[in-house]
Amino acid sequence: MPLLFSVFLILPTVNQVFELWEFESEDENRATVDSVVFDINKLDAFPEHYEAYYNDQFSFKPLAVNIMSKLKKELFNVSINSEAYLGEDNFVFSAGTARFTIGKDYLNLLQRIRLEEEWLNRLNYFKEKNIEAYWFIIPSKSDIYFEKLPWNLKLNQYPSVGDLIMLNDNFNHVYYLKEVMLEGKRKGKVFYKADTHWTPLGASITYNEMVKVLNENGHQLSLMNALKRIDYGANGNLRNNIPSHDFEEELEKEVPFDSLYQELEAFGFPADPNFPYPEFYEFHYESKWKKASDKKVLIIRDSFTNFIQERLATNFKESLFIWDNWKYQLNPHIIEYYKPDIVIYICSDNIIPNMVKL
Repeated sequence: MPLLFSVFLILPTVNQVFELWEFESEDENRATVDSVVFDINKLDAFPEHYEAYYNDQFSFKPLAVNIMSKLKKELFNVSINSEAYLGEDNFVFSAGTARFTIGKDYLNLLQRIRLEEEWLNRLNYFKEKNIEAYWFIIPSKSDIYFEKLPWNLKLNQYPSVGDLIMLNDNFNHVYYLKEVMLEGKRKGKVFYKADTHWTPLGASITYNEMVKVLNENGHQLSLMNALKRIDYGANGNLRNNIPSHDFEEELEKEVPFDSLYQELEAFGFPADPNFPYPEFYEFHYESKWKKASDKKVLIIRDSFTNFIQERLATNFKESLFIWDNWKYQLNPHIIEYYKPDIVIYICSDNIIPNMVKL
């Protein structure tokens, strides 16, 4: 036994020197330390830096990470980085956004009361200014593919924010897109497996429903179907949370042909200083489509609208899209300046509590 223990201690060092075995590294979703610099003026920091270097360059580390990854996957349905859950059929669910993973409601009673007051106040504000207002709630991936969740997460069946809102008759002009997405997934995949967002099919279903709702409220919008498919990204935003060999999935989106809309100069409204994507805060468009409405629209959005933004832009003579750091605020300074005919909120279900964050 002591001899075997000694072999386990010595073997990694021998392999480090002679490179008898090489193991393919797993993607750990972080930067590794590839070198260490000896600086006579910074000797105090050298031991810590060298330890980090040795830990990352330890020759048996890829094997150990691979074993641990498989154990966590098989036993707990969680990735090596513990930020995602691997469900059935290679569907990955974010541990930070699915309420099933936190074991409680997203919206407490006080937040529900404040949210109702907030929306009623906004409707009154818009009515005074003769502005139409609509609020579309995007269901989470875990609500649409609940059956794909790991078995342990299926035990936590809490109502979604959208479900709670739709039980309250005071939420007028609010539309939860859950049912159309559930119906739509019969036609194909509506969410990417390794991303939190819609596929082109899911985006089209949502866009079509929005146009339908607006037309039911007196508009005469046409569906924009003159589309081309473009690459949106090589990997989904959950891709790095799982073993690198488990998923290969290209992200795509559909956009209208360039001749149908034009991006205009931004107004330059200041973004939240804490917003991580300031370059995406504001987009301003003019429609070139002969079937476009003569209305001006302001859309307060999040990342889901990236997949339908240009299509919506063709439907209105002028459109302004604001991504206000997932706060979905009234933004009266923008409304006063831009003077839209219609204001639309497109919000992710699980982030709606940001509107009334205590």
